[in-house]
Amino acid sequence: MLDYSLLKITPELKITLEEYGFTTDRDLLYYLEQYKYYTNKELTEFVKSFGNDDVRCCDYEEDYSDRAYPTVELRYDVVVKESSEDVEVLYDCTSDINKISVEMDLNCLKPITYKSLTPYSFCKIQGKSMKPLEPMDVFRRLMIEAVNRKATDVHFDVAHYRDGVEYPVSFRIDNKLERVSLFDITKELNKSMIGSLVEKKTSTNAIDLLDAGGVETSASGIVGDDITLRITANSVSGGYHYVIRMQKPSTVSFRINQLGFQKEVEDALTNVSELRSGITFITGAVRTGKNTTGFALVNEMIDKELKIVSYESPIEVWMPFSQVDYQGNADILLNSVRLAKKQDVNIAYINELPNKDVAFAVQDLANSSIHVITTTHVDRVWHLPYKLREYYGDDYKDVISQINAVFNQKMYVKMCPHCQERILVDSIENVKITEFLKNRGTEIVPVSTGCKFCNHTGIVVGGNRPYAEFVIFTNDIKRKLLRCESPAAMEEVLREAVKGKALEDYVYDAVVRGEVSYTSLSLLME
Repeated sequence: MLDYSLLKITPELKITLEEYGFTTDRDLLYYLEQYKYYTNKELTEFVKSFGNDDVRCCDYEEDYSDRAYPTVELRYDVVVKESSEDVEVLYDCTSDINKISVEMDLNCLKPITYKSLTPYSFCKIQGKSMKPLEPMDVFRRLMIEAVNRKATDVHFDVAHYRDGVEYPVSFRIDNKLERVSLFDITKELNKSMIGSLVEKKTSTNAIDLLDAGGVETSASGIVGDDITLRITANSVSGGYHYVIRMQKPSTVSFRINQLGFQKEVEDALTNVSELRSGITFITGAVRTGKNTTGFALVNEMIDKELKIVSYESPIEVWMPFSQVDYQGNADILLNSVRLAKKQDVNIAYINELPNKDVAFAVQDLANSSIHVITTTHVDRVWHLPYKLREYYGDDYKDVISQINAVFNQKMYVKMCPHCQERILVDSIENVKITEFLKNRGTEIVPVSTGCKFCNHTGIVVGGNRPYAEFVIFTNDIKRKLLRCESPAAMEEVLREAVKGKALEDYVYDAVVRGEVSYTSLSLLME
């Protein structure tokens, strides 16, 4: 259910709501969507005009999963179906938030579309014109929806098709993009939303900035005082592309044994937490939990009477030590890192190395008996030498002796344990996955087919599980790497170091146990 505490119901808003006869949360939602031009009474009359003969409503607790016809769950308790030659459309409208199931006809062969009957859709059906939407109200409504769906990012895109241009909006939830359709975003709305947002943060015309090469900025107070929006935007063909990262610092941080890693990784991280100098790299793609792992590592050091400082953009978790939010400004980060020695820092946590200057400053800290923990984006452990050359140029080998370890992780969605069955590996369409599994002697793997426990998705919602590979930079490993003439040669050394305990080994074991889908292996296929 939507968290209406984010909507900031002021006395003025309450008066406005009463003026329009709005008495329910659903009405309030209409108001904030700027679709307050038709009352619930009008909508109710519209619903009644359809009648209920075309739709049979059932108790939502009844299980229809074994029936031959499709079942869909809707949130509202009045449903209307309209038909045309090519499509079936369901509309729903109510003030109460209840779930029902809508049983469709067995012989329904036409595509079916489900829509909420809001004043907006009512207006469209009646062919009536809408008053102009307020761009920031539309934007704020989308952000509120993102918060309540636990999205981490909101993507505003421009998509070209043969019959025209669309402006889709998607939420990243559990590391997957999901299309949302609260509003029909037009070209004008696509432009005015980002224009209004950026102009609040700059004194220059927003569109000029966007057209000139893009904007990176942040905004707060739009959907709650504790949520910061990190904005990146630029001009693309047909409009503007922008991504909004939802950032609400958590008050919860984990210890190493709470992350869900395999035992070998936990033990290696625990051992590294005892070190007081050098550089520890935590690597992986975006949204794979690198910072969560980094802070778990730091959590093992908090009670050791050490001076700890973190340098972040953004701050993701409030911690019991000083935290620098450098707000994407590399110069602020560089100056702050350079102060670390004078401030008697023992442990420095940096959530990304943005450029060469910061990388060299980090190396200087490591040479000064400070343990630096930092994250960076590389796909596998053995890609680290290429990143080091990018940071340090021809001097990239000099930093090898300062490295403690590199941990590389990926995040996978857990399979639902309640609806698993086993399939033949030969039936898998991905040839590479089939060959990989058969080469390891596996002929049958579990799959989740969907049930009421997982909302018929086959996955555990919010049940992400991390897996990691790692290399501890022992003296032997360092000697082998220093003898290499190129990053490519170093890659072979690191590949050999993780042989038998690479990500594909751990993920394969998880696939056989039924923890993650065999499709997870596709992320590891080279």
